[in-house]
Amino acid sequence: MHAANFVDTNIWVYAHLRAPHEPKHPFALAFVKQLKNGVVSPQVIAEYYNVMLRNGKDDAWIQTNLAVLLSYTRLQALDASVVQRALWIRNRYGYSYWDCHIVAAAMEAGCTLAVFRRHANGPNH
Repeated sequence: MHAANFVDTNIWVYAHLRAPHEPKHPFALAFVKQLKNGVVSPQVIAEYYNVMLRNGKDDAWIQTNLAVLLSYTRLQALDASVVQRALWIRNRYGYSYWDCHIVAAAMEAGCTLAVFRRHANGPNH
């Protein structure tokens, strides 16, 4: 069995959006196609939906992509344990509240790897 791997929103966005001259698309797509034992959180799903709507994708397209994504990843539940851990991370490290939810979900899922790609103007901000 492969170790659990948490995949953040931007990786899914780069994999699914084929923006002209976007060098990250082929790498992100190749990564998610070979993904084994992937994990996402409700926060990732919500961010993905929001980013895709802002990029002009219609609901049917987004929902089809999410159905495929959820067919080969595990959705870590947002429960009291995740919220408590997120608050502890926020108090300890000062990350944004939303980022703490993602980190806490990855930790609760037992992930040994979390794949993120963040930048100041990215879809998570």
